[in-house]
Amino acid sequence: MISKKVEDAINLQIREEEDSSRIYLAMASWCDANGFPGAASFFYRQTLEERFHALKFIQYVNERGGHAVLKTLP
Repeated sequence: MISKKVEDAINLQIREEEDSSRIYLAMASWCDANGFPGAASFFYRQTLEERFHALKFIQYVNERGGHAVLKTLP
């Protein structure tokens, strides 16, 4: 069983990973719209990597009897 303190800390990290993913996605979209396909491709890969990190944290918490909560993004 995961402690509440660790669960809360990981839930905050999940939000950070999701926020990072959105920032990379915004940069990728801008690059796409402004003729920088190589940079757009790089940022699209980064957004997927951050989402993967969030997913791993979600699974970690839930598999240990906690509850991963997706908090609102700033």
